[in-house]
Amino acid sequence: MDLEQFSEEEANQIIAYGIERGKVILITTLIALMLGYVFGVFFQGIIFWVCLSALRRYAGGYHADTQNRCYVISFIMVVLSLVSIRHSANIGLIGLLFQAMSLCTILFLAPVENRNRVLDKSEKKKYGVKTKGIAVFLSSIYVILYIVDKQEIAIPMGVASLVVAILLIVGYIKGAKQEK
Repeated sequence: MDLEQFSEEEANQIIAYGIERGKVILITTLIALMLGYVFGVFFQGIIFWVCLSALRRYAGGYHADTQNRCYVISFIMVVLSLVSIRHSANIGLIGLLFQAMSLCTILFLAPVENRNRVLDKSEKKKYGVKTKGIAVFLSSIYVILYIVDKQEIAIPMGVASLVVAILLIVGYIKGAKQEK
């Protein structure tokens, strides 16, 4: 983006927004890593957070109506995800089933726009291709890790895919209700 095309006030607003978003991303990442450490799944927490961030960036889905609600829901989501990672030592074929269902959901629904971020046709295509590519890549890695019996690495990837799939479904339903 070329800031020279904007007025000084608009450019300052864009920069301020970028700095604020950077702070939020840094804080949420640190919280996720600290929670991973507290729950004894620090390494898996990193894998979860990287996969979730990569998928969520382009997938869209549910977005809370207020920033505070977003923080609370995000915190609860991370806690539940890390707890489920901690207690999912060997989920075997059930994990593969959840991964397949998550992948199908992502391939079918992504990207899901929301009231704050309406996508035009080219953005839908661009974000859809990116999300679906990342989802297929992560699912392929998940299956490989499953085959070589590295479920401690695969499980956080699967949980991230499941979280994104759930957020897509909820976002899709919320969007459909708002259209009525």
